[in-house]
Amino acid sequence: MVMCLARSRLEPDHKKKTPQETEGAGEEPPPMPADAQPAAVAYGDVPDLFSFDGWDENVVISYEEFQMFEQENKKLYEELNALSDEVRSIEGRVIEISQLQKVFTEKVLEQDEEMERIAHTLGGATENVKDGNEQLRQVWQAGCNAVNSSGCH
Repeated sequence: MVMCLARSRLEPDHKKKTPQETEGAGEEPPPMPADAQPAAVAYGDVPDLFSFDGWDENVVISYEEFQMFEQENKKLYEELNALSDEVRSIEGRVIEISQLQKVFTEKVLEQDEEMERIAHTLGGATENVKDGNEQLRQVWQAGCNAVNSSGCH
């Protein structure tokens, strides 16, 4: 069974060369005409492959080639879906990391505020201890002075 289909843009043309074509094998092939170049497609857009203007619809391929192209298309489609799934998974992880980063930042700011309160409380406690030590010294001096008048050393 022979089918008439458009050729794949993914595979190069593999037609048999005539003896005249093999003589000039050292020469570079002519560039593709501008109208046969693939059209630029925006990211996310899927082109309609069967309406591509540059394809030669008169190319005849065998059933085996058709099956090969079908398998290739299926494989590429599955790879694309796998990549799409992987991108979604990575996107989910990035969002989760972003949320964790936000929580982390909030907790660090809370700790900073708590450390400020502790430092302020510690400064007040240090002043209270200094004042208490000074009062004890004064009481001790007053006690010694009172005892000194009665013989304290």
